Amino acid sequence: DFGLQAYVPWQLSEGQTLHADIVYFTGPFSVYLHALVFKVFGASIMILSLFNLFLIACLAWLIYSIFQKSADSTTAFLCALIFVLVFAFGQYSRGGNFNFVNPYVYELTHGVFLSFLALYQLQKYMVTRNPGRIIAIGVTLGAVFLTKPEASLAAITAITIGVFLAVYIENVPKRVFIKKVFLLFASMSGLPLAFLLYFSMHMPMIDAIKGVLGQWLYVVGSSAFRNMDYYKWIRGTDDISGNTLTMVLYGIIFIATVGSAFIINHRLRKFSGNTTLLNILIGLIVIGLSTVFYSRIPFGEALKPLPLLLLGFGIYLFIVIKANLQHRELLTQKIPLITLVVFSFVLLFKMILNVHVYHYGFALAMPATLVIAAVFFYEIPLWIKKVSGPTHYYRSIAGALILVFIFSHASLSYRIYQLNGYPVGKGKDVIQDYWLELSPRGKIFNQALKFIDQEMGPDQAFATIPNANMLNYQAKRKSPLKTLGYTLGTWQFLGESYTLDLLKQNPPLYIAFVDRYVIGFGVQGFSRGYGMEIYSWILQNYKTIRLFGKMPFAKKGFGIQILKRRSSTPPD
Repeated sequence: DFGLQAYVPWQLSEGQTLHADIVYFTGPFSVYLHALVFKVFGASIMILSLFNLFLIACLAWLIYSIFQKSADSTTAFLCALIFVLVFAFGQYSRGGNFNFVNPYVYELTHGVFLSFLALYQLQKYMVTRNPGRIIAIGVTLGAVFLTKPEASLAAITAITIGVFLAVYIENVPKRVFIKKVFLLFASMSGLPLAFLLYFSMHMPMIDAIKGVLGQWLYVVGSSAFRNMDYYKWIRGTDDISGNTLTMVLYGIIFIATVGSAFIINHRLRKFSGNTTLLNILIGLIVIGLSTVFYSRIPFGEALKPLPLLLLGFGIYLFIVIKANLQHRELLTQKIPLITLVVFSFVLLFKMILNVHVYHYGFALAMPATLVIAAVFFYEIPLWIKKVSGPTHYYRSIAGALILVFIFSHASLSYRIYQLNGYPVGKGKDVIQDYWLELSPRGKIFNQALKFIDQEMGPDQAFATIPNANMLNYQAKRKSPLKTLGYTLGTWQFLGESYTLDLLKQNPPLYIAFVDRYVIGFGVQGFSRGYGMEIYSWILQNYKTIRLFGKMPFAKKGFGIQILKRRSSTPPD
């Protein structure tokens, strides 16, 4: 997947136009942003990574700033630490593209980043009441709309509610209220309209509209795709009763943990000795017990109850806000917080019954995790203080448990990262694949790259089937196919004849079959479950000139097959 994230910006920086020259199923914001970065600094994965490391640093600062104002500095530090060590650089599965540096789609990570930026602007507006902040929020939400549906739905829903609440409590005349709301939506439309105008200069207006709205058109019109086993597993709807029961069970465990910490705090509240030393001792005991029972604690499933916990906290915040509509200082703190809760909850819709930190959870579950960490460490002590007095013992336990949670994930990522070390590619585009003892893929990929460099001209385009644009990018040779291959998404959204016609109209001299397993989509993969006509047509009109590794699509292991057109005359 990540090959597309490098290839498309590279081609846009070389002068191609999205949708006119390249079929793309998500929003245009991220690829054009990266095209600009490539245009200024040169196209390389290193540059792409460095730019997104910069965004990670900015997001960590935004997280710290938001939670510092909604809670306190210690809570803000813990939340920023969770983001960096658990989510930003995490790798918890075989795929290495579920992090904020080199994700499977930058539209998701950029959408999350922009959402926090909009929330930060809302927080500022709550203090200054400057209409310029509303414009900034609108422009930012317009950019989110051009990323990915998951992020834009969550951000636009939540932050629109937040702005409505912020303006409502000002008690301004109806005319001013309408003016500010109009200002929000007018500024929100700015970037989408700019992209619409740009696309309309390169394609018919109907295609330009689809280019801006395409992400939503594909989501709404792809029910068969969404109902595949893979997406049912992601949502947790493959086992509704079982996943719901697990969610409730982990929710009870969370409540029991809070209750236990409360009891300890309550029993020790009148301790007259060295409280600092006791706090340290309690924290060390919690960490020590966690270490002893480390292998029995299912840290990977700890996020299961997030939807229930968010729902409960959201209801509580709504009650607090409703009861304190005249207390501006309190509302300045709580309205951005309830906005973040709504954003986090809606962002979880895609995995609502199966929340986890790995896979899509690296982005979708991140905001919710930070919110509940803040509830655990800051909000609950506020309630306890009213009942039991000082809460420093409770916070010692909560802080220790959060550090254990962070360590468990960071250490797992570290161990998985040690499995990578075999260099693939060249120069500033080198990436690390698994060591050869674990997988021959990297060596096979390098062999294919060397062959392409030696046997094909420097400007010789070739197509990768079904989708391995990392090969095109690393070889610095573009694909002649507008669809950039033939993925499951292309099959579902455009049909087989679309790509087959492209091949017939402009058959490339070379085609590379790159092995790709497909699991959970209800098909056996390219050439077996879908794309049979394309596969058959290629075999009829092309001959194999080199094979690296195993024969692709035979389920015998990874391989790359290079084919060349049988005749210099394009086949019918």
